[in-house]
Amino acid sequence: MRSRGPEEARPPRLTPAGGGPADGHRLLGEALLDQRRFRDAAAEFAAALRLAPELATAWLGLGRAHLGTRDHAAAAQAYEAALRFNGDAAAARLGLAVAHFREGRYAEAERTLRAGLARHPGEALFRLALGTVLLARGQPDRAIRELGAEVALHPSPLAYFQLGEAYRAAGRPEEAISAYRQALALNRRLALAHARIGDIRWLVQGRGVDAALEYEAALMLNPLVTGVHRRLGDIRAADGRWAAALEHYEAERALSPADPEVHRAVAAAAFALGHWAAALAASARAVELDATLGGRVAAGVRFVVVVAPTEPPARAWRLLEDRRRVERRRAGAPAREPERRRGERRRTRFLVQGAMRLALPEGVEPRSA
Repeated sequence: MRSRGPEEARPPRLTPAGGGPADGHRLLGEALLDQRRFRDAAAEFAAALRLAPELATAWLGLGRAHLGTRDHAAAAQAYEAALRFNGDAAAARLGLAVAHFREGRYAEAERTLRAGLARHPGEALFRLALGTVLLARGQPDRAIRELGAEVALHPSPLAYFQLGEAYRAAGRPEEAISAYRQALALNRRLALAHARIGDIRWLVQGRGVDAALEYEAALMLNPLVTGVHRRLGDIRAADGRWAAALEHYEAERALSPADPEVHRAVAAAAFALGHWAAALAASARAVELDATLGGRVAAGVRFVVVVAPTEPPARAWRLLEDRRRVERRRAGAPAREPERRRGERRRTRFLVQGAMRLALPEGVEPRSA
């Protein structure tokens, strides 16, 4: 077999039959978008536009690439250019609205979507996106009107789910649950709808048993959905089932390792079970992630672990508050009563040292601890 020359060894150019070099760059850019290589895709679309500045599809691709790199201002400029060359491009208007939304420019996003609805009244995504924008603007009643119209025209799981979100934001829990149920009737694998129903049952109505059933259904459909293990842990903790609570909190920590509140919950369940080392480690991690938790979490866990290890958590926290009140009263005692101040200080010290002696291992002194 003869060896291939350098020209033959090169990969073929992605140029369609009858297309020019600009189309080749555009197609390569779209392939890179599919691989989520957004910066490389943006370079290819820019190369296509240098050859053919009027190529609206290249402007569309460039907008998508900039959205992928979170350069929302550049994405908006690309979509506006696409609209200049093709005013009927629904994808360009929708992309422009997304860019405005991610920049926090909700009014501009709403105007863009309404213009899109006027030109493309049958395009469902415009009204769905409009509902999301209105919710972000704190206008759930307007979102309900828009999404209700969308459900009447194009009933879909996403439309019903968004309608449920609007009802929930408007403080209408039963109507929200009904909308989520409609979404599940159209798509039984919509785990997030079960999670939302669970949130209403637990956080709004306080119905832990019903909420747990919904949360467990969500986890059966998608074990990786975030927030569900945390809520299940809260329900188990409220029932005093700390081992089950700790199991759920640890599962949530694996999904959301950067959430300080999850580490705080792990610490609470761990010291309720007497796992002092795990409680202190989780407490320290929570404070690393959020320094404002330092006084509330770290000091509280240290007190419960060292001073009141045999008490249930709620009682231990009350003991901590009692000790803080004693300290505040001692600090505020009048200067003309030195004997009273010394007496309170001595009683507090002996009380704490006595409790510590009961809690600490043999041979470890309270002063060193």
